[in-house]
Amino acid sequence: MSNTLYRKYRPQKFEEVIGQDHIKITLQNEIENGNISHAYLFFGPRGIGKTTLARVLAKSINCKDKTNSEPCNKCENCVSINSGSFMDLIEIDAASNRGINEIRELREMAKYSPSRGQYKVFIIDEAHMLTIEAFNALLKTLEEPPKHAIFILATTEFHKLPSTIVSRCQNFEFKVVDLDKLKIHLQNVCDREGVKIESGVIELLTKHSGGYVRDALSMLGQVLALSEDNNVDLATASLIFPKSNIESVVELIDNILFQKFDFAIKGLNKVVSSGIDLEYFTEELINYLRKAVLIKLSGASQDYLWDVEKDIEQKLIEQSEKLDLNIWQGILEEFYNAFEHLKNERFKQLPLEIAIISIKNKFFTEKKEDTNMFKGGGNIFSSKPKNDVKKEDSQEDSKSSSLIKSSIEDIVKIWPQLLINLKDYNHSLSAFVKVGHPLKINKDRITLGFQYKFHLDRILDDKNKKTIEELISGILNEKITISAEIDDNYEENHQKMIIVDKKEEMDGGAIEDLMQSFGGEVVG
Repeated sequence: MSNTLYRKYRPQKFEEVIGQDHIKITLQNEIENGNISHAYLFFGPRGIGKTTLARVLAKSINCKDKTNSEPCNKCENCVSINSGSFMDLIEIDAASNRGINEIRELREMAKYSPSRGQYKVFIIDEAHMLTIEAFNALLKTLEEPPKHAIFILATTEFHKLPSTIVSRCQNFEFKVVDLDKLKIHLQNVCDREGVKIESGVIELLTKHSGGYVRDALSMLGQVLALSEDNNVDLATASLIFPKSNIESVVELIDNILFQKFDFAIKGLNKVVSSGIDLEYFTEELINYLRKAVLIKLSGASQDYLWDVEKDIEQKLIEQSEKLDLNIWQGILEEFYNAFEHLKNERFKQLPLEIAIISIKNKFFTEKKEDTNMFKGGGNIFSSKPKNDVKKEDSQEDSKSSSLIKSSIEDIVKIWPQLLINLKDYNHSLSAFVKVGHPLKINKDRITLGFQYKFHLDRILDDKNKKTIEELISGILNEKITISAEIDDNYEENHQKMIIVDKKEEMDGGAIEDLMQSFGGEVVG
């Protein structure tokens, strides 16, 4: 059924070709003005009409009774082309006829005048598969073609064609079909088939086709084969589509954002052990990351999120705020490269695991050298006895010891509130501050500690720094400035702040022990 539909509804004239308007208009104008080129190159993704339009062009220039540029589909030549018996239309599959002997044979055929039509048309499909020797042989014909011969090369891999061939052809780039146009086409096919189909099914078909007409019609054929009484509902149609794994995708990205790379790999292996199609999962992952990049590039837009549920859309927007554009781009590239290797690996998840490790090493392990974090000011996480403080620092500490002790206590207490206030004001900035912690304080300056440099750089951005200082100053009711540096004892120190953030779940003794480790005491 799927192949039958595609053949049955193959366009037979220009107006029936879906999309590619820029190409159709140019070709029709050339036909009407009699300015036919001797060689055309159609390139673009598979299943969007390259070969179909080549046949329509061949039919139009040989039609005996065309209207303007549209073939009549009734004359002897049109009927013969539609049935595949027209002697002056020669189609060659370069994937299986790629050698110099086949091209030499083609050159010999091109010498003879057409037997029935005005032009002898040669369509070479998958032209990039020709050998270098075959290309060289074809080049001589393209340089000095017979007036009655027209060559149409079609390819999905334009970059593999020699520049000498490309330069001698009129080039047309085919693009995936606009989804709204594809929806209309699928609905028209259903109407002509006498099938009642839910709108949700059409949405599902276009989403999974990605704008490829052949794929859309193939899937529609499968759906119709499952239906009864010419009625197609969403439940029936869903049987042929891979189940969406968007929740697993979101979870994987969350684990990367919060640097839980071991959980990211465990989640990936859970996907595999659950029997989920890993290639389809990776396609969803890449599509999700692509949207994150586009949001960072130009803001959230319905054009980018058209196939995302509302709750997932909001989560995607929130996640996109947590990293800079260049990092999102890097993550996308890592998984895209991994996707290219999925089919060639014995352990299919291995390319994705390598991608996760590479992301960790490239974007989450850059550290600052020589942080000198224990020098002066007093490290609020240091358990070093007071008599170990260097003499040159003792005078400064003695002058402001009461302020330091009080401020340490206050900062620890207000830290969860600061994060809440920041989240309401700027969700992205809150996420960056949350991965840091108060490291030390000197007079009115609080130094925050971070594990990675790109977090530190984000916090010290002038606009972000000012925002944080204003919020802390407002909560403490005094003028506060901030600085930031890399904390070499990040894991241990940050864990203490996590405990502080959950202090309501702790008993009083635990809180008291914690506060004493900060050099303060429990109040209130």
